[in-house]
Amino acid sequence: MQEAVKKRMRSWLPGFLIIFLSLLVGVLIFFVSPAFAGGVGTTGANFLKIQPGARGVALGGAFGAVADDAFGAYWNPAGIAEQPNSSLGFSHIEWLEGVTYDYIGSVFPLGNRAVTGLPLLIDDFEDGADPNRLGGSMGTWTDQDAGGRSIVTAGYRTEKRDHFYRLTFVIQPLPNGNPGSGGYWMSLEGKSARTFRYLVFRIRGIYGGEKIQVGLKDRKQVEYRVNLNDYGGVTKDWRQVVIPLSAFKEVDLTQLDNMSLSLEGSGAVYLDDLMFTGKRSNAQDIGFSAGYLTSGNIPKTVEIAAFPFYQESGSFDVASYVLGVSYAREFLFGPVYLPMGVTMKYIGENLADASTSGYGMDFGIMLAPNEGRRFRFGFAVQNIGSMKAFVREADALPLNVKTSFLLKSDSARTQFSADLDLPIDEEPRFRVGIEWWMTRWTGLRFGYAFGEKGEGLRGAAAGIGFRLGGFVLDYAYSPWGDFGNVHRLSATIAWGRVR
Repeated sequence: MQEAVKKRMRSWLPGFLIIFLSLLVGVLIFFVSPAFAGGVGTTGANFLKIQPGARGVALGGAFGAVADDAFGAYWNPAGIAEQPNSSLGFSHIEWLEGVTYDYIGSVFPLGNRAVTGLPLLIDDFEDGADPNRLGGSMGTWTDQDAGGRSIVTAGYRTEKRDHFYRLTFVIQPLPNGNPGSGGYWMSLEGKSARTFRYLVFRIRGIYGGEKIQVGLKDRKQVEYRVNLNDYGGVTKDWRQVVIPLSAFKEVDLTQLDNMSLSLEGSGAVYLDDLMFTGKRSNAQDIGFSAGYLTSGNIPKTVEIAAFPFYQESGSFDVASYVLGVSYAREFLFGPVYLPMGVTMKYIGENLADASTSGYGMDFGIMLAPNEGRRFRFGFAVQNIGSMKAFVREADALPLNVKTSFLLKSDSARTQFSADLDLPIDEEPRFRVGIEWWMTRWTGLRFGYAFGEKGEGLRGAAAGIGFRLGGFVLDYAYSPWGDFGNVHRLSATIAWGRVR
């Protein structure tokens, strides 16, 4: 027992060390950075302050504790650990005075994850009798009432002291030629799975390859089914199936009526250890990003003796770019969920015939309860590093310390976020934002950044998002007083199996 405890503590030690060092660095930066702050224009590569992705901008820049899309690494590298599948995003910004900024972000999950956390057990079939662990009944259905000939039988089985449930089925077409139907259901007694993220169970088939759809239905009789083949399917050997609850679209997870298995063809499967669980541990993601800013052609002038004392002599352009690689990983410390992430960046700037380059780093962490996660905190240090001398002197990057907060509604359709930015070369900014998904496909966003200087509605932002399957299109509008208005458009697409 003592050896097991020591082993567990050793496995946690790197995480605790990272947390301690991160907080230490954050505190040092907070107290030391004012000594180096020299005001606006005293840092290099200031294009790094331009925020990509219309969604985060429409929230007033309060996105550090959200950071859950393809642009997440910009706001907080730890956020990409929340990505359930691969994603790619493109953002186009019509900046001020004809300047444009294009940005590409991507996230890719790495490897497999094991499920951890205290589960809500539906049934493990150990008692060999009804009801299930939630107090609900279970049974089978077929199309025989509609004149069909499908057969489904079910019963408890024991093998080497292991208890499980067996389903044997033959699903035949109806006399009119339409597909037959049959399956298995289990009552969930109106229980809530809102604080969980996954439906998990073990399954194996007699032959392997049995076709099954898994469904959840709420008390309003809204049901959604997913194809088990999308989550690894059935094999001859026992395997654990992990289905994100987010895959059961439109189902009210706070009032679940039943779970079902819809069967096709013929065969037999064994079922065991049905549960809702909270989170996969040690999820890892990698991200890539690239941003490019250009001014277009700017007239080049030379001094002359006569009025107007200058004349055009060709043109030049200003261009800046950044290339980034991000890595994030989740850690679970008892009831605490703690993802961490880092981004390494190569930065370049060109002005006419002069150029410079440099390296930078972003670091971020998030903190939330392991179960539910309706709220969480974020902390990030952005743009640690410097640029080489452009002409005479080297410049520090526009370092910023970001502290963030996120609160979601029970349905997750509405969320409130807030960020406090402490930039090294400007005044602090407090940002707030709210996002409301009116429907499954359309979301509205509003935000405000307190501390922005300028006339009119400087600091305000608004936007709209459209979602269709894995494709999302976002727009953001932000006024800049006498400088005009800034429009942002971004698109993201997600694909692959949801983990």
